[in-house]
Amino acid sequence: MWKRNALKCKFNKTRSADDWEAYRSLRNRVVALRRKSTIRHFDQLCSLRAGNPREFWKSLRPLMHTRKRALENFIVMKEKDKISKEQSQVAETFNEYFTNITKDLIAQTHCFQRPGTCQQNSYGESVTDELFWIAAD
Repeated sequence: MWKRNALKCKFNKTRSADDWEAYRSLRNRVVALRRKSTIRHFDQLCSLRAGNPREFWKSLRPLMHTRKRALENFIVMKEKDKISKEQSQVAETFNEYFTNITKDLIAQTHCFQRPGTCQQNSYGESVTDELFWIAAD
């Protein structure tokens, strides 16, 4: 690995294609060796402790679990200059948007509406309850 690092430093100084190829090929060999070594290690570990399930899981548990608490990911939403961090409010906003989106799209693009029946949704867009109404002459 130290040779790989030396080749990377050499490439960073010279920026030549030959130095890059030398670094790249050595980097790929190091990655392949590391992968093979990891696989070999776990094969040995599993085969040595296969007869005792408690020892087997004791050796694998540190790799699978962490005692660190995962960071809580909250959705923060900005709607019309209003920032909402409360998850129930964010859920309600998404719910309202997705339940009305098809109605709003149909009203905007495909709807012939009777005069005076147009309404506005919460986003200020015109919608109507009487979809596909065509006035008879």
